[in-house]
Amino acid sequence: MCIRDSARSGDYERAAIIQETLRAATTIAWAVTELASDAAQQGDPAAIQAALKISQPMLRNRALAQVTQGLVEQQLTIDAFAATTSISNPEIRVRTLLIIAAIDTEAAPVALAGAARLLAQIDESSRSSAIASLAAAYASISRIEHAREILLQLPPGEERDRAESRMALALMQRGMMSEALSIARAISDADERSWALDDLARLMAQQAIWHTAFELATEIDDAMQRERTEGDLMIAWARGGYPEQAQARALAIQSAGERLRVLIAITEPIAIFADPAAMQKPLSVLTNPDQRSRYQSAGVTALAMQGHFEEAQAMAVTIVRPFERARAFATLARALAIKGHSSHAQSALGVALREVAWLGRIETFTCLAWAAETLALLGGDDLLLSVASVLDELDSWWNG
Repeated sequence: MCIRDSARSGDYERAAIIQETLRAATTIAWAVTELASDAAQQGDPAAIQAALKISQPMLRNRALAQVTQGLVEQQLTIDAFAATTSISNPEIRVRTLLIIAAIDTEAAPVALAGAARLLAQIDESSRSSAIASLAAAYASISRIEHAREILLQLPPGEERDRAESRMALALMQRGMMSEALSIARAISDADERSWALDDLARLMAQQAIWHTAFELATEIDDAMQRERTEGDLMIAWARGGYPEQAQARALAIQSAGERLRVLIAITEPIAIFADPAAMQKPLSVLTNPDQRSRYQSAGVTALAMQGHFEEAQAMAVTIVRPFERARAFATLARALAIKGHSSHAQSALGVALREVAWLGRIETFTCLAWAAETLALLGGDDLLLSVASVLDELDSWWNG
């Protein structure tokens, strides 16, 4: 049992004994940190004094940061502020004040003001990150002017652009859409602006504000990133209950590879929310045999898992690539077996195995791996053992 476990179980005497056996200063500091952090999470302000006993400054600062978080989570914000006053490293102290602001919104203005006063003391190599975090924190409590003032401490260029991106996201999360969009669209660097718009578009999708999400995606400068973002939005749109609308939009994607990715991802929502016949619509666009077969295989899987067995089989028989056809029938067999349709499952599995039999050893063994669960459902351990025995013999033919 470790020190923390002993303490949590109430066996503080045992925890103390274990601690006394530790010799390495770093290990002792770690142990004290664990005990102090646990005490803070239990709402004990004495955790501050425990952390202050650590002799190494950096380890003590980190311990105090953990204690601060535990105290503020227990609504002991005054004690949490007291703990930060003993943190000697300005960067860690700023990060800790930001934690207070994030957890206790009522105390946020005081915490952020304290963090702002410390910025000048932070090492130049770390200051930019701290400024960006503080600006985002001010934005998250709707103090936009304060956030802008903080950002002015960064020189114009990439670092300020990145900080503005974080600020825009924080504003959007607060529901301040117009302010967030204004900042994101004004970012000077094209890459940073695109990343900000990507983040905002995805956030809009999470809130099911689809029109705005797609509108933002169209503003992304880089064509590949724009297409990827739009594709992800279509997938999310389909999963949100609008598969046919998403499918219609996906069919217009110019890149064949991206179009296939999105259409395959949409097959499951189509099977869940739409008429199974909608699964056939992309076939008029997917003229490449390999891409068409991959899509159909995914479509069969989606249909079969939703119990649309007739539609799944009808699609499976039209797949032109044998390996994908075998994959489709193997999936269909599994779905049938799960539903207790043993005879139909056996037939579908037989088709899958015949399709790969002439393709080669690797393809055959791959298909059997797909079929393992189905075999277990159909015949239990005995059937699996019998198949394994046959496999050993067949493998000796190939290797002979």
